[in-house]
Amino acid sequence: MVEKVVLTMVRTLAVSLLLSGAAYAQEPSKGVFYCRLVSIIDGDTMKVNCGQNIAPHKTVRLRIFGLDTPESRFSVVPRLGFAACKKEAKLGISAKAWAKSQYDPGDVVAWEWVHETGEDPRGRTIARVKLKDGKDWATEMIRIGLGAPYDPTKDKSFVKPNWCE
Repeated sequence: MVEKVVLTMVRTLAVSLLLSGAAYAQEPSKGVFYCRLVSIIDGDTMKVNCGQNIAPHKTVRLRIFGLDTPESRFSVVPRLGFAACKKEAKLGISAKAWAKSQYDPGDVVAWEWVHETGEDPRGRTIARVKLKDGKDWATEMIRIGLGAPYDPTKDKSFVKPNWCE
C-alpha cells in the first residue's frame, strides 16, 4: 500500500515538473533531452528550446538522424536547401505537414544526441527524435514514404534521392 502511494506521488511530481516548464531536464544515463518545440523547419529539421541545459545555446536546430526528406522550398535557380523541382517541393510540403501534425509549438520533444556525429555542415545538431507514442521519427517518415534513409556516420558520399523522378 505504501509503495502504491509513493509511486503515485512520484508520477504526480514528474508530470507536474513536465508541465511546469521544467521539461528541459536530461536523463544522463540515456542522454535523452526533453525540450520544447519552437518550430518545424521541414520533415527532417526542427528547432527546440532546451533552457540552459545545452550551453551555450538555449535554442537548438535538430537534424533528424537516419532521415533525408524532400526540400519544401523551391527556387528556379539551384540552391542548397531548396527543392530541385516542383514535384520535390510538393513532396517536401507533405513531409513538413506530417511533421507539424506530430507536435505543436510548445510540446515537449524527446531527443537523443548522436555524439559520434555531432553537428552537420549547416550547424544543426544531429539527433534521434521520438514521436509522442515512442516510435522513431525517421523510421516512421521512411515507412510512410515521405523520407529516405540517411546515415551521415556511415556514408560520407551520400547522394540525395531524386525526388523529381
